[in-house]
Amino acid sequence: MLFCALFVFPSQHVLAYSPAPDFTLTDIDGNTFTLKDFLGEVVIVDFFATWCQPCLEEIPALRDVKDRFPQGIAIISISVDPVTDTVANLQTFRNNYNATWIVTRDTAGVYEVYNVTAIPTIYIIDNAGYITFRHVGMTETSVLMSQLTPLVPEYPIQIILLVLVLAATPIAFAKKRARRTRLTRA
Repeated sequence: MLFCALFVFPSQHVLAYSPAPDFTLTDIDGNTFTLKDFLGEVVIVDFFATWCQPCLEEIPALRDVKDRFPQGIAIISISVDPVTDTVANLQTFRNNYNATWIVTRDTAGVYEVYNVTAIPTIYIIDNAGYITFRHVGMTETSVLMSQLTPLVPEYPIQIILLVLVLAATPIAFAKKRARRTRLTRA
């Protein structure tokens, strides 16, 4: 009988503040990726199944986080049910729930490596590849935000650099103008 708790016997135990084990999966669009591809970004790894009601109720929280942090985080939803959650079913799920992030099937036993004993289970991995948070059960937006806010800069580095360049531009022009003025007076 299936319900929203998937019990397994883990082969490894993953602890908070430890390096996140790497994995390779193929998303429902046929793109192969590894966790290491996301070094430099904060990653939310969401273990779920489409028949799990708490998993579905958690999707708006993931959407809220994605809207709040459009850059600097990646979300990977990994279905742990290879029978029910076919690629076609997951594509329908993604469309119905407007899941604008990576959705994939666990074809490599990632849930075992991450010691997932019930779903939904969420891991947050910092930009250096370390697990900073694990939560079993439905996670609310406020909890995710409290965990992500210290990890994700308010403004991406590209915006900070642009602001610095724009701030420096008038100074450079003023110096150039002052030099021309001195030369024409002389």
